[in-house]
Amino acid sequence: MHKRVAAILISLSIVLSSGVKVLADPSLQDQLTQSKNNVQAAQQKISELENTINSLDDQIGKKTEELKTIQNNIVEKQTEISQAEANIQKSEADIKAEQNLYNERMRAIYIDGNSTYISMLLDSSSFDDFISKMETITRITAYDKQLIDSLNQKEQAIKNQEASLQNDKQNLVSLQTQSESNIASLNQQKAAEQPLIAEANKEESSATGQVSALQSQIAEQAAEQLAAQKAAQQAAQQAAQSQSKNSNNNLVSVQPPNGNLVSSSATGAQVVAYAESFVGVHYVWGAEDPSSGFDCSGLVQYAYSHFGISLNRTSEDQYSEGVSVNLANLQPGDLLFYNWGEDGIAGPGHVTMYVGNGNMVEAPHTGLSVRITPVRDGIVGARRIIK
Repeated sequence: MHKRVAAILISLSIVLSSGVKVLADPSLQDQLTQSKNNVQAAQQKISELENTINSLDDQIGKKTEELKTIQNNIVEKQTEISQAEANIQKSEADIKAEQNLYNERMRAIYIDGNSTYISMLLDSSSFDDFISKMETITRITAYDKQLIDSLNQKEQAIKNQEASLQNDKQNLVSLQTQSESNIASLNQQKAAEQPLIAEANKEESSATGQVSALQSQIAEQAAEQLAAQKAAQQAAQQAAQSQSKNSNNNLVSVQPPNGNLVSSSATGAQVVAYAESFVGVHYVWGAEDPSSGFDCSGLVQYAYSHFGISLNRTSEDQYSEGVSVNLANLQPGDLLFYNWGEDGIAGPGHVTMYVGNGNMVEAPHTGLSVRITPVRDGIVGARRIIK
């Protein structure tokens, strides 16, 4: 009878020390991982498409500014052309007037006997006077011809200027056409990207919905498993108590063979979350608070003390607290011990805290800060603190 009772009590201690292990359906976990990957892929695609559109918008803005400059230059050239045309008309009118005056004078000299020039010559008082008047008349007619030639040259210069302006305008019009074509092409490219962004947003939304749905399913499974495991624990406790009352054995309670679990309203996950809040705090040997830093055991002690759970100060002493845990049954908050010494002798020289999903939080060593990192090989033991 005593052996039976002892066996039941030992079984109870094993159940209690193992804690609650909640395992999600592997297929749901795979689906969740894939859905999260899909969300990241969609977000990456959206980011790339938005970068492309931003680049196109930048190019469109620059081309639009160039187009405005070209259009302003065309207006200026047209104004200059209009002014040149007005100058040509005035020059032509001046030439015509001067030409008419010149023709009238020539006609008067060679045709009209009553011309003033003829009268001037006939009224000469001497041969010298005649020669003098003849030279005067020649200079006048030469001046008239020179004036007409000058006006013709001026008109030709204005026409050349107009032709140059027309050529500049034509070049600007060509640039305007090309710029408008470039802007239209960029806008087409931008428009082509919009449906892709809409599709990527749709993919992101769908994948995010799948993640939420899968997380809900996993949470429901976890809750069901947790309830079932707690019920099993309670049943085991009741059976043990019943057998204990019916026996003549004086055993009142049985402690785990290598330590005690702490009853607490806090969970290991809460302790982990608090420890994670110190990620980035520098490692300082012998330090045990965030203002000065943490060493490995100082971080563990500080995190548990926040929830009223007192642990020893060093990793060697912490190795004797709580109960031993199989590495296959780790839960958030479990302590993982490593041989951090250089002599190769196995011993708990370094302690970390299991986070879950194969990760742990630790204050590693001098030169680094508190971090979350994958669990490494070389664990010499694991301990659970909270029931």
